[in-house]
Amino acid sequence: MIFDLEYAYVTSDFVAQELADLNVGILRQLGLEVLELDSSQINQVARLRRLYKGPGVNDLSALVLASDRRCPLVTRDSELRKAARNEGVRLRHTLELMDEMVSEGILSAPDAADALEEICRKRKKFPRTESWARINMWRS
Repeated sequence: MIFDLEYAYVTSDFVAQELADLNVGILRQLGLEVLELDSSQINQVARLRRLYKGPGVNDLSALVLASDRRCPLVTRDSELRKAARNEGVRLRHTLELMDEMVSEGILSAPDAADALEEICRKRKKFPRTESWARINMWRS
């Protein structure tokens, strides 16, 4: 569903290796592009690793790609979000993407409400107030 939004979806080869258990091949078929970092980008990851102790190398590789490509970073990792803000990288949140999927008719409002309720059940740190406002709106 998310791949139906009109975006280019990219990740680093570092992250792709981490996601190997999820079968990256299927994600590639859906539209995910896996990019290999060049030596300059690897140096940027090393620099960021010295600056930010929270995010790991894989997460920082995604931050470097987002910065270099001037595209938003989608993550729920709070430490990576802090690093991205400090580095001037625009962030997107799951809720914003769900709003877009509903407004573009990719996801029906009732299905979005059900999905978001499930996300809230599974993720303890997900923003509850914003989420329940959307769930109630989508169900009304």
